[in-house]
Amino acid sequence: MTCAFNVSLGVDESVNMRNLDPAGRVGVCCFVGSEPVDGVITTPENIYVHILVKVRLEIMIVTADLRTLDQDAIVFRRRALRDAVICIGWLKLVSVICYIILYFLVHANSKGNIANVIQIMILAIIPFIILNGILLFLGGLEEKTIALDISLWLCLTIASYNTVLGVMGGIYFIRTGHFTMHFLLAVLFGTLSVSLITVLCHDILIIYAYKSLLRSLSL
Repeated sequence: MTCAFNVSLGVDESVNMRNLDPAGRVGVCCFVGSEPVDGVITTPENIYVHILVKVRLEIMIVTADLRTLDQDAIVFRRRALRDAVICIGWLKLVSVICYIILYFLVHANSKGNIANVIQIMILAIIPFIILNGILLFLGGLEEKTIALDISLWLCLTIASYNTVLGVMGGIYFIRTGHFTMHFLLAVLFGTLSVSLITVLCHDILIIYAYKSLLRSLSL
């Protein structure tokens, strides 16, 4: 067994330099009986290990590289995040077409009170999606942090709303899933029910990163 510790430590002055790892890690001197052995313990009966190192354990937290970026790197990151925010805004506006198609599919293939509620919920969310897309365009092109703040909360609100809508629609249509269109509608609403997770893992991260970058550059 080899005595080696990849930790940050304070080394006793009595540690011989030959016991230091070439990579600059730990210097450990092990003794078997009274004779030192470089970093190796054999197996006689009276084995004791005397480590001439004052070990100071530190919890090493892996963090992102926080080195100072040069001007080119900052410009590149700013442009990449801006394009990503604009792309999200464009997708929000395009998704309005999908909501309109979904509304007509529900209207054509289902009748009843629950179906009417689902249709109203679909129509009610469309103006907020359009507003969210416009704010994202404004925040990306004009670099308005207030627009990014509002769009951030709108993304969360719309995603939560879509999750509720997706659960309701999925449960409603899966009951008659033996019909082809009802099965397809159940799949569509089931996909819509994970909106909150997808928005948290993608849209929110990008918008927040761009907003933070703009604020740090304005300081």
